[in-house]
Amino acid sequence: MIELVVTIAILGILAAVAVPRFVGLAGSAQQANFEAIAGAFEEGVALTHTVWLAGGMFSATTVAVENGTVDVNGDGWPVLDAAVPGQMTGLELYETIMLTELPSTWTTDEDTAAGWADFIYEGMTFRYDANSGAVRITVP
Repeated sequence: MIELVVTIAILGILAAVAVPRFVGLAGSAQQANFEAIAGAFEEGVALTHTVWLAGGMFSATTVAVENGTVDVNGDGWPVLDAAVPGQMTGLELYETIMLTELPSTWTTDEDTAAGWADFIYEGMTFRYDANSGAVRITVP
C-alpha cells in the first residue's frame, strides 16, 4: 500500500512539472513556424535583389523570378504600390516570391504608397519595407 501511495505521489509531481512544459510547446512551435516563413520571405526578397544585381541593371526595372515578374526600385528591392499598374500589393508579392498562397489564417495590412506590408498571424507580425528591402519580425 505504501508503494502505491509513493508511486502516485511521484506521478503527481512529474505531472505537475511536465504538463506545463508540454503545453508551452504548441506556442513555441507556432512562433518557430512563423519565424521560418518570415525568414523564407526575406530570402526570397534577397534572391530577387541578387538577380537584379547579377543582371547589372542598377535602375528601377522588372526582374524575372520563378513564379512571374517582380518590379524593383532603383536599389533593386521589390516595390509595392497597388495604385501603379503592374506593381504589386503585399499579398501578390508574397505569393509570387513564396510560390504559394498566404495561409488562410493569416491577414495582411499594408500601405503600398508608403512601401510597406505587414503579414500577421496570431498576434505575430513581419513587415516588409520595400524602400530598404528589410523584413522585421515582431513577436509579442
